[in-house]
Amino acid sequence: MGRRVRINNTPFTVVGVLAAGQILEVTVERLGFGGNAIARHEGTGLVVFVPFGAPGDRLEVEITECEKTFVHSRIVAVLEP
Repeated sequence: MGRRVRINNTPFTVVGVLAAGQILEVTVERLGFGGNAIARHEGTGLVVFVPFGAPGDRLEVEITECEKTFVHSRIVAVLEP
């Protein structure tokens, strides 16, 4: 999937395979600053920011914007609330 690197002695996954428009299944872990939900892609460990998500939600999301260590997404479907 992505390439693992260390930044300030913390491992991060670099986006290499993921691209805008891809659909992912994620589970929301917690709420972040600004109200976005924070989830991780199970295959790469990549951080996924999801607006309007709630902790514990299992979601199908579409990537809208890719950065080096995270992606922004939108909800396509709620699999489990």
